[in-house]
Amino acid sequence: MKEPGYISGVTLHSVDDPTLWLVIGTWVDVEPWKAWETGMERRDAMRKMESLLVAPEKVSVFSFVRRVVLNLLTRSTGKKKRYLIT
Repeated sequence: MKEPGYISGVTLHSVDDPTLWLVIGTWVDVEPWKAWETGMERRDAMRKMESLLVAPEKVSVFSFVRRVVLNLLTRSTGKKKRYLIT
């Protein structure tokens, strides 16, 4: 996914409950996540998945317990950009 502020994601499927899935997205901070959450691309994706859900989607936002500093190279300029994740 190429959204501003998106770092990575993982999708987990419960071993005990085949109807339970957990999607974890890691973002630079909550603001880019909120923008994506209410954006058209996510709405379109959720519209396609709604018929597969056995219960309403549940979204929870968490913050990291410890601070992590990431020094990433930007694709466009090749320069380092520093991100503080809290």
